[in-house]
Amino acid sequence: MKKVGSVPKKYLCKLIAKLNDKEYIKIKSEGFMDLTIKRMESGYKTPLGEGTMYAMAHFYEEKGDQIPDPIVLFIMADSRTKDLNFYDLVGVYPYSIDYKNKPSHEPALILENKSIDECYPAIYNDYVLFLDQWFINLRNQGFTSDVAEVFYKD
Repeated sequence: MKKVGSVPKKYLCKLIAKLNDKEYIKIKSEGFMDLTIKRMESGYKTPLGEGTMYAMAHFYEEKGDQIPDPIVLFIMADSRTKDLNFYDLVGVYPYSIDYKNKPSHEPALILENKSIDECYPAIYNDYVLFLDQWFINLRNQGFTSDVAEVFYKD
């Protein structure tokens, strides 16, 4: 399976760290759509140990409704213990990416008993390419910075 790059994983780790012990956060960065991160379910078996499913989405308002676009589901396993800058021990496994105007609901992973054993290679590789660029974009848009506003919801 293709891997999400080390630099994008670094930015993702900064975003996930903002969750602290919360399940859900909204991050605001001036000039950009809000970003939400939700910790969903743990206990997934990955090549790097136990993983957790996360959902990330930008939201915009349309006719009074909050619309996610895109909404990204991925499993992340972090087996770093000492060197928190060694991102080879962080596994990011994209599950699905949906856009409002192009909903696909195509999973990239085949999950049996919460175990990542197989994937649909063409979809999975496309999702990895998307995540590589998106995580860098989120950093460039200020979402990983210490000045980005974080709102917690219990």
